[in-house]
Amino acid sequence: MRQKIDRKRMFKLIALGWDAKRIMDEVGISRRTYFRVRNEFLRLSEEERGRILEEAKREYGESIFDKKAWFDVKTCRSQIPIIQRWFDVMRVRDVSLTEAKERIAFLRKICLGYVGKGENQIRVINWKIHPQDFTEEHGIRFISALKNLGINDYNYRKVIRNFLIFGKGVIPTYISGKKQGYGKMAQEYLTVSEVERIFEFVDKLPERERMPLKTLLMFLFHSGTRIKATLRITEDDLIWHGSEVWQVHVVDKGREGKKEKTKV
Repeated sequence: MRQKIDRKRMFKLIALGWDAKRIMDEVGISRRTYFRVRNEFLRLSEEERGRILEEAKREYGESIFDKKAWFDVKTCRSQIPIIQRWFDVMRVRDVSLTEAKERIAFLRKICLGYVGKGENQIRVINWKIHPQDFTEEHGIRFISALKNLGINDYNYRKVIRNFLIFGKGVIPTYISGKKQGYGKMAQEYLTVSEVERIFEFVDKLPERERMPLKTLLMFLFHSGTRIKATLRITEDDLIWHGSEVWQVHVVDKGREGKKEKTKV
């Protein structure tokens, strides 16, 4: 049974100058089929090949980076074969649908050279890379650009590494998926012994001074509240219940979005 071939699409990729391996990977055909279709393309008139090239440039220009082309959330399908394969592998590996969509969104930003969204969008590096062409070298350049701007690169490194391994089948040599300490924030973190000494000092204070301060310290060191929510806390958020019981009112973000919470 002869393999069904999308000749129109193959003609466009050949016109764009894609190499044989890239076209075979993109379309999912054998080497023999590729050369057969390539010969058909070469037999076309120069005018016809020029028309196909112009059409291909438009199709594989801006539209390839449209959000819906990358991933349609309604159908859970991508128009880009390598992204679809990556998504399929993630789902087989029990990655949640939400996480898989977030990873794809992250990679799209990386391929467009920016981070953030809306008014917070920042151009990190001036390029546009088709995910099929994305390599570890591109990943290293993007991560270096983030570091130069003082932007945390952890989530981007994870996504780049995951895509290279499970999307392209390439094991990164230089890009680690591990957290690399706290960088510029390292001086803001206290050791366990330093925290213990702070509590020892506070415990010696009179009750009126001790309890509010100790409540704040317990909240800071043990509640697991995010730093942005912590910085919004004021003395009005401290609630006294008697019998040495204090609570802290905080608006913090969790898995279900931002919610008002009271932590003891």
